[in-house]
Amino acid sequence: MLSRSKIIVFVICSTKELSDVTNLRVTDVGQNHFTMSWTPPLSHFDYYLIKSYDLGNVGDMSKPLRVGSCSYGTVIHRDQSEISCDNLKACANISITVHTKIRRGTHDATSTGTKLEGVLIPGREPDSPKNLKIIHASAKVTRIQWEPPSKASGKIGHIVSVCRTFTSCDEPESVDNCTERETSEPWYRSYIFHENQHIMKKTRVFVTLVALFLLPDADNLTLVDIGPDYFTVSWMRPMAQFDYYWLEVYQMDDGSGTLTPQRVGLCANGTIVHRDQTQFTCDMFKPCSNVTITLHTQAKGTSELRSPGATLQGIFMPGKGIPEVVKLKQTAITEHSVTISWERPKGCFDDYVVTASADNTEPGSRETSAGTCGSGTIVPANETSVTCDGIEASGVSIMVQTRRLKSGGLISQGVTLQGIAMSKRVLPDVTNFTLIDVGPDYFTVSWARPSSYFDYYWVEVYDNSNGSDIHTPHRVGSCAYGNIIHRDQNQITCDKFKACVTQASQYTCKARAPQV
Repeated sequence: MLSRSKIIVFVICSTKELSDVTNLRVTDVGQNHFTMSWTPPLSHFDYYLIKSYDLGNVGDMSKPLRVGSCSYGTVIHRDQSEISCDNLKACANISITVHTKIRRGTHDATSTGTKLEGVLIPGREPDSPKNLKIIHASAKVTRIQWEPPSKASGKIGHIVSVCRTFTSCDEPESVDNCTERETSEPWYRSYIFHENQHIMKKTRVFVTLVALFLLPDADNLTLVDIGPDYFTVSWMRPMAQFDYYWLEVYQMDDGSGTLTPQRVGLCANGTIVHRDQTQFTCDMFKPCSNVTITLHTQAKGTSELRSPGATLQGIFMPGKGIPEVVKLKQTAITEHSVTISWERPKGCFDDYVVTASADNTEPGSRETSAGTCGSGTIVPANETSVTCDGIEASGVSIMVQTRRLKSGGLISQGVTLQGIAMSKRVLPDVTNFTLIDVGPDYFTVSWARPSSYFDYYWVEVYDNSNGSDIHTPHRVGSCAYGNIIHRDQNQITCDKFKACVTQASQYTCKARAPQV
């Protein structure tokens, strides 16, 4: 007799062959639960396997969920496409993965899984703070103390509202003229306000304390790059769950003293930044403005949660270049001082640097001081004139530069008022003026150079051969009337004279007139 045996073959699908669910999403979030749904795969499988974790707060380790309908390892029937996860702690940060699974005897296979992260369980609002006390610590300081709420989960902060106008302490809607201050430290129990005499004149102060949940801020907010009208900041992402970053950006224009919201560019006030980003560039700022940027984390929900914010202040926008003064002019002069003035240029700078130099000063001269502006004097940006005193020179040049102290410092090339001849100076004459040679139509004279400052010699040569009192200027040759001779020269030969002519020569020291 022939026997027949049945052979059963188990085909085990590998993990890669199993399809995962799609469109996994949260459809409802409650006080201690949430509901999620999905679209089942078309391929065959036996059941779903749930793996769930509570990611915790910043610095905490993720832990598998051990209780509730979505505890770690829960099995769900393959015909099911929705589940409600319950018994969750307030402020839990849930990560859940849905796997498809095939099981045949001792062999099984599991899909890669579809993950849903960042399910934040809001829980219930914390109790109000208790045992509010107002303690007059001194004549100028009042301290408010309270106990934190006894039933609360997660990080807790407080908002303190100090209201000076009220008709009843039992009806919050009856108060007015309130100032809100937020304390971001967890379990912070006291608030000190320094109001000097004003608060002490009041017999009562209406104080409302509101406890709130706080999201963590980004860490290490840092300025990493800066340009003429832009800057780049970076930060470290906090470990807790949130939905996006929210930017507050304000700028203070140069000299205005008022913060205004930034309305244009990549960092317009209120800009939303994706939660996976850790760097951002802000642009289109006015030159010379000081920028303050605050980076908040924010979570969506019925009561949107926002962190207190990480802030960078005093980001200076240098602009392109530095302006120069305009309409520089001399407005007054005496024997030893010069006053100059100018118009303030457009643009930002911190002050002016005014520097005077004695023109053509030579070693050994008795008059070489450029006075109080010789080493550079600083003039505040709100002033537009300066007097340089103590000048001991026949002429000076004065340069005015604008200077910026911020962003590493910058100084302009400057505008110069050149060749200012000092007023009422008695220029020296040459001495030992001597005729040393005479020829048929020429003669040579020499002289001793004066020791004080001058720029050049100026020649006057006259012909008085007609015997009259009227001298005729000599107009030709090397000593033509009005010729200029270099100040280093102390001898000259004058030529092209008629025979039998008597000459009268005069050499005068001259100083230059001012030039702008």
